[in-house]
Amino acid sequence: MMRKIFDRFLDKPDPLAGILSAKFGVAIGDFVAVRIVSHHMRLLGVMVKREGISNLALVDYDDTKD
Repeated sequence: MMRKIFDRFLDKPDPLAGILSAKFGVAIGDFVAVRIVSHHMRLLGVMVKREGISNLALVDYDDTKD
């Protein structure tokens, strides 16, 4: 699952990565890939830490079990 974020979103920047980069005012390289798992779903996102604040943007949802 994390490979989705690195291979398809951050390493080969998805257009949404550029939008988030501009919105948060940071370089794509400053994103930290995160995975949030609950009982029946998996959420993938990127976290940005700046000015003492952490922002999380969810970028993918997968309800299958890999």
